[in-house]
Amino acid sequence: MAIITNGQIVDQEEKAEVIGVRHLMDGIFTSERVGCCKADPRIFQRTIKASEFSSSMHVMMVGDSVDSDIKGALVARLSAILYSPPAQESQHVLFGKKVPPISHMSMFLEHLNITETKSEPFSLSRKVNQY
Repeated sequence: MAIITNGQIVDQEEKAEVIGVRHLMDGIFTSERVGCCKADPRIFQRTIKASEFSSSMHVMMVGDSVDSDIKGALVARLSAILYSPPAQESQHVLFGKKVPPISHMSMFLEHLNITETKSEPFSLSRKVNQY
């Protein structure tokens, strides 16, 4: 797993530690490091290439920005999941594609059959917004 962000590498590494997912990540790829920003599909493609994901792997983007994360991932031909704490629906149709929402990041971890992290269960919006 990797994080793709338009933020700066030092800040994003610290946030990943705070929310308890850094140990789950193969890398953190920032626009600063990759040379382009989300929603440019190149940031997703370069991350996949740098991570050495095989073409047979299913790659998906989980993000909270419809325009940067979801649109960029879909343009890059990736699956996308919308992180939206107030989400009540089981599906959104965005840019002509079905995009499932999750209201808590633990829902994504459960989707991957990851049941424990190094920290207590976390709320991404609660802990990240402390910065």
